[in-house]
Amino acid sequence: MPPGHLEKELELEDGLVEKIQETLLAFGHGFAFVGRQYPLEIDGDTFYVDLLFYHIPSHRYIVVELLCYVQHKSSYGRSHLCVVPSSLR
Repeated sequence: MPPGHLEKELELEDGLVEKIQETLLAFGHGFAFVGRQYPLEIDGDTFYVDLLFYHIPSHRYIVVELLCYVQHKSSYGRSHLCVVPSSLR
């Protein structure tokens, strides 16, 4: 290993953890990050959730779908309901 490798790795890890903590705290207390592009199987079809969080106090999963564009003006600002399969619970 090159000199200073462990220090650089620790610095990178600290920076990543700080950003993750900032993001989770922006949601409020009690959130845990579960994964990204998390596969959910529903009726035999696999769907990939952009970001999946878990809210510990309410025992509920929070699904975040990121959209970079809007196809129709009517869908702008619209929210979507996602039911998490019981296999994940």
